[in-house]
Amino acid sequence: MSGNWRGQAELLAPAGQWESLRAAEGAPLEATFTDTAGRSARGVGRAPLASARTRPLTTDLLRAQFGRLGDTPYSLGEVALEGPSGPAESVNVMAPAGELNELRRRAVGELLAARREAETWPIAAADALETMRAEARGGAPASESPPLLCVLARTEEQLAAVLDWNAKAPPRVGLLYADMAEEADVSSAVDACRAAAVAIAPAGPRILTLDAHERVRRLAELPADAILVRNLGTLRIAARVAPSLPRVGDFSLNVANELTAGLLGAWGLARVAPGCDLYPEQLTHLAAALPRGALEVPVWRHEPMFHTQYCLWSAHLAGGAIAPDCGRLCRRERIDLRDRAGLTLHALADESCRTTLFRAVATDRIPETAALAAAGAGAVRVELLDESGARVGAILDAVAAGLKRGGLTANL
Repeated sequence: MSGNWRGQAELLAPAGQWESLRAAEGAPLEATFTDTAGRSARGVGRAPLASARTRPLTTDLLRAQFGRLGDTPYSLGEVALEGPSGPAESVNVMAPAGELNELRRRAVGELLAARREAETWPIAAADALETMRAEARGGAPASESPPLLCVLARTEEQLAAVLDWNAKAPPRVGLLYADMAEEADVSSAVDACRAAAVAIAPAGPRILTLDAHERVRRLAELPADAILVRNLGTLRIAARVAPSLPRVGDFSLNVANELTAGLLGAWGLARVAPGCDLYPEQLTHLAAALPRGALEVPVWRHEPMFHTQYCLWSAHLAGGAIAPDCGRLCRRERIDLRDRAGLTLHALADESCRTTLFRAVATDRIPETAALAAAGAGAVRVELLDESGARVGAILDAVAAGLKRGGLTANL
């Protein structure tokens, strides 16, 4: 039997695909695949077609073979078969399944390659990244003042030691952060700093739960000079309650580049501390990439390892009792953990009985103080954890000496 046929199949996807197949007994199968964007791929079979004895070519067979599109972006739509007399449901030609599959694979591969080439989008702004970086550098007025020395205190003993150190010479502490668990202690710290003419900023909560909103509001309403912001919710609440109160971003905002810092500056932060993951050279680069004064770099800090709702004091010392029935043992009893490498971790409870584990050994970047300040850091920070009053003075002396070595003596 002699004859020829044409089959058409539409593949629907991000771009539809139309398939035209032609065959004649004694000639190889020819297939042309055209998608709705006008891209075409043509394939020719490897062997002449023979007359079918038992199983002719049908639209169902075409649908079964051409519908195997696997991980391509196409899906099979309509299938039409045309024989010598026009459209037909079957044509008495034997087309091996392997032949149809091979044609489909080759043609779809060519169409995908043509599609990828056609969909190569031109770069609308080749210098977009540099433009964004320039905006971040110019997003805030540059400060020409030498960097502030900021200190974060967590206990009354540390607060007293900082104020005592500051009183021994002309005012040298630019800002003191009060990070006490009890609001009454924060309020007392504000009063003590105002009496000593030292700028004071309460530290906001690390995690902002619904019941912490009122605490943020009360902290923002204190007669303080700034507030330490540790999450975006605190930033919004403080801006609404005390719009004129300067807001300083903490490490938990995860600033690792000038674009993030610039965005947070546009949202109302006066300065921001970088995330914990940056190396010294990355910190210097970040300080140089921002407006001078926009970055506050901790040069003495016990790195926080993780933060959890689990209370070690309740579980191990108070029989599972929760506050206030636990007796607030976290305010009196110290808990340290030791990891499998032998490193000691110091546990500290916050105002909501959440626990943060800190490295007991502080990260000391005091030798880099002058370089950070020269690169443009607006402030350097000392974060105290469990240091005694005597230890506080020695640390502050070292930071002050580092700034003086760089010729940066203001605020010292």
